[in-house]
Amino acid sequence: MSASRSVRHTAGASLVVALLLSACATSVEPAVVTPEVTPLPQVTTSPEPVDTASPATDDAVVPAAKPTLNVYGLGDVAHWSMTPDEFAAALGKTFTPTDFYAESRRDFQCGYLQVDEPGWEGIAFMVTGEGEGRVMRADVMDEHWSTHRGITVGSTREEVLALQDDGISTRPSKYGDGETITVAPAEATALEVFDISETGLVQTFHAGAYDEALMVEGCS
Repeated sequence: MSASRSVRHTAGASLVVALLLSACATSVEPAVVTPEVTPLPQVTTSPEPVDTASPATDDAVVPAAKPTLNVYGLGDVAHWSMTPDEFAAALGKTFTPTDFYAESRRDFQCGYLQVDEPGWEGIAFMVTGEGEGRVMRADVMDEHWSTHRGITVGSTREEVLALQDDGISTRPSKYGDGETITVAPAEATALEVFDISETGLVQTFHAGAYDEALMVEGCS
């Protein structure tokens, strides 16, 4: 009886082992699932613009402001009664005499000098007196120059007349239907003179020492 149980036990064990081996032999490996990848949309970007401008430097040259005309001279340093060399040096410039200047000085002891540089067109300086002479007046012919109170070629008659803090007198122009307006400080040692067109605009103007400022035709 004992032997019979042992045989059955052994046989049962063998059957279990056989079944386990059979299950292992027929097992199926799990399938590998590859996830579906959705491609990202392509974005086309333009390159950033490159700034080709030269960088600002501390050494950049800034054009100096032009001096303005007043009854005593040009700017704060160049005054009437200076010699031409003194006047030009005060401005940091050089006058360029012409043959006409030499002839006018010889014949009338009066002539005009100019600075022969870009940006200095439209203004001339009257020199009178014996010898080297003295700068006594400046004449302005275009809008690139102005008085210390902003009057320039093209300003209106009303703008000139608004300078009521100084003595103002008017008279008919010697030529045409225009008008001449004279502006004088209280001491009346120097003048500003504005030539007004028949349309009421400043055509030319000059400033200078009293006698020279009243010379209607300049050195002529």
